[in-house]
Amino acid sequence: MRWGDLSDSTNGMKEVLIIMFVEWLLVLFFAYYVDQVLSTGSWKSPLLFLKGFQKNPSSSFRKPSIQRQGSKVFVTTEKPDIHQETEKVEQLLLEPTMNHAIVCDKLRKVYPGRDGNPEKFAVRELSLALPQGECFGM
Repeated sequence: MRWGDLSDSTNGMKEVLIIMFVEWLLVLFFAYYVDQVLSTGSWKSPLLFLKGFQKNPSSSFRKPSIQRQGSKVFVTTEKPDIHQETEKVEQLLLEPTMNHAIVCDKLRKVYPGRDGNPEKFAVRELSLALPQGECFGM
């Protein structure tokens, strides 16, 4: 097969190359669409391409929000290793030793709420004891 043979209507190679190019464009579009819908583990609407055509709600109309004041619900599923580490930290606080370089007891990091959103917890009651010379990554 040579470039000059593409104009020959008997071999059909010109049509094959056009079909391959069109399929490539379709697969590229489909792969982009799937990547946008399933990106980073967060599910987006499969109709995300219609997002630009949606009407913006007027600023005077707001959906009612239900807020519970005075009661917060926290679900904790404490694993055995977390429970052991918490007990280890509590023991170290009662009887301190020089063997641990870092001891964190119920460490918290809270980002304040903005624009009417609630505060966000980055770290909630982290208890951790690191011995000297131990390499630790988080």
